[in-house]
Amino acid sequence: RLDASGRLTPRQTRALACLLGLCFLVQAPRGLLCYYAPNPRQAATLRRIERTSAFCKERRISAEAARRELSDLKMPESNTIVNGWDFLRGSDEPKDWSPEEVREMLESTDGR
Repeated sequence: RLDASGRLTPRQTRALACLLGLCFLVQAPRGLLCYYAPNPRQAATLRRIERTSAFCKERRISAEAARRELSDLKMPESNTIVNGWDFLRGSDEPKDWSPEEVREMLESTDGR
């Protein structure tokens, strides 16, 4: 409960500070001692997604329309099955392209 003025009591403030400190201490070793190797395959896949997203924005293709026409893109080094095209943003102001038109445009890029 908050005090009469709507603030945390001094005891609650100390408890919150202790909890935050504990959270920091639990995560600090991982952040300071672990080595995260660069992953060039994953970086290349993300660049491909970004290029395709830029193409879709330029051509005013929605992300949904593009995803329907693109085959699944496996994300390298992912612990779960992830379709990389789920990260595709596409255009905020898409035109109403037919599936065939979208497929043709995407085939002209390396999106496939």
